[in-house]
Amino acid sequence: EAASAPLADDQPPAFARPDSPAQANTVETAVQSAVGRPAWQKWALGCSIALVLFCCLCVILSVIGWMLLNGQSG
Repeated sequence: EAASAPLADDQPPAFARPDSPAQANTVETAVQSAVGRPAWQKWALGCSIALVLFCCLCVILSVIGWMLLNGQSG
């Protein structure tokens, strides 16, 4: 086993260095996932989220209206 040399007090650990391969891979992967996604996937994701929010809003408003109307007539 190769023992790692102790760090000086003013040196950050390897994962915190900007030239660290682990950090470079993480940033590169994040950029590729955001940039490399086709436009139709972005559009489909946006429409799916809008549809879910719209349906939830319709259900919530309907339930609130039903509660208000039934609460006043009872």
